[in-house]
Amino acid sequence: MRSRSRTKETIGPLVDDTGITAILPEDLADKFNIYFSSVFTSENKTTVTSADEVYKGQESDKLLDIQIESGKVKKCLTGSDVIKLVVRMSCLLGCLLS
Repeated sequence: MRSRSRTKETIGPLVDDTGITAILPEDLADKFNIYFSSVFTSENKTTVTSADEVYKGQESDKLLDIQIESGKVKKCLTGSDVIKLVVRMSCLLGCLLS
């Protein structure tokens, strides 16, 4: 039973591109916010370069659409603790990509 285990979910420390280490929950949240906002921010598509084609399978097997269900998002994001929220954001990405 996971809910009765004595182990707590932890993340960190994180080291950014400039070598600065984040240990405090607020700093970890800031680092993840920077990352997630960069991933989910709209871009000017006229200047975005295209990636090389690496998929070697059948055209019909490609993942073309991702549908996000609000129930999955709510389930992953319940709670208010910053560290748990970061863990849940990772969970959310896993849920969405599975």
